[in-house]
Amino acid sequence: MDIRTALRKMNAPIKMMGQSDNSLVAKVTAIQKTDAKNRIANRLPVHPAKTPTVAAGLDGGGVIVRPIDAMHRLSRVTALTTTNDVYAYYRHWGWLRYLGAFGHVGTPSRLALDNAAIAHVHGNQLRVLSEELGVGFGVLLAEEWCRRLGARGAIRTTDVDKALRDPAMKGQLTQTPDTRRQPDYLMQFSDSSGTGSLQSRFLETKGTATPSYAPTQLAHATTQLASLLLNKKTLQGLAISTVSRGTGVRYLAVDPDGDTSPWEPEEELIEEVKRRRPRIISREGTLNTSRGDFLASATVTANASLADFAGLYDTARTWLPEDPILMTRGDGVSTGRSFDDIDFAGTEFQISVPGSRDRLTIFQGIERSVAEALNSGRDDQVRQAQERFFLNQGSRLNSTQPESAETASMTTAVSDEGAVLRIEVR
Repeated sequence: MDIRTALRKMNAPIKMMGQSDNSLVAKVTAIQKTDAKNRIANRLPVHPAKTPTVAAGLDGGGVIVRPIDAMHRLSRVTALTTTNDVYAYYRHWGWLRYLGAFGHVGTPSRLALDNAAIAHVHGNQLRVLSEELGVGFGVLLAEEWCRRLGARGAIRTTDVDKALRDPAMKGQLTQTPDTRRQPDYLMQFSDSSGTGSLQSRFLETKGTATPSYAPTQLAHATTQLASLLLNKKTLQGLAISTVSRGTGVRYLAVDPDGDTSPWEPEEELIEEVKRRRPRIISREGTLNTSRGDFLASATVTANASLADFAGLYDTARTWLPEDPILMTRGDGVSTGRSFDDIDFAGTEFQISVPGSRDRLTIFQGIERSVAEALNSGRDDQVRQAQERFFLNQGSRLNSTQPESAETASMTTAVSDEGAVLRIEVR
């Protein structure tokens, strides 16, 4: 596949088939019960599991997506996780590795992996591909779910491990050390109340190349969603398994219930947790942490991650001044770009296209007013800037004609929070 065809397929809106219905719920529930019986029979502790339900917004048999948006989400949520020695390459790995991986099959067309691109992907490489696509599409689909729940403005997705900010907690959140049990991500968004409060939801993403394994993944995910308590309560959460194959890329999703009470951000607490991790209240088979501390920590982590994604390292350090990974970042060299009269601040670099004279120019950045708000160090200003961007500008850059000449030479993905990924062939 040549680079221009790859960009066109990355940019084209396409149906991603999916399932979230009572039949899937019954199957996941049956697997939960069988797993619990087996653990009891083997004298192993039974992991608490949340009761699955149908996921709103994902229950229509599929969702229209663009692969570039999923790859953008993969790059965004993996910021702040890699030290500086390989970061210059890794920060683009999420989209670059899978630039030619997508294809279309069937009539009408639906999303699939390109058979030629994955012909030699086997074993552990296939596992990694499935897991990473599971993250990218999982976050993108979860945003759709949040919109159905009433989300307005920016939807922030934060790595739970980074929000906990305690590497020693990995693998130690339960009495059984055989596996990590906490959910992958926390999603925060403003609802329609107009009060300035935030809603919070957990997200667990899975990925596989084996369709029959996906319900088992979801059953396991319900135990992870149940394992992290905020003031002794579980949050409502979403579990998504993405099945990636040459015959189609599809999802399965369930939506276990939980606490949906709003959180009122306090700037004083947000400022305080920039320099300390959340207070751990207890550890009795599950992790129970202070709700306010954890959500404030997720807020500062999300803002630091957003600045880090754009290469604005000094700004990122204002949010997490003692983060060991941010301490490895250099000063950074930022630049400005304007797309459709929208100004962005970020970083740009070029790479050669093998077998061609073409060069790829890649820009990652943040909308200018959001970047300025991040520099203020105040989350209320950040949220206000993101709200304005979402209402007035954001959707324009994602609205392209898939068959136009322009989409053969470039593609753009913009998140509601103001983060942009722009790829051009020159």
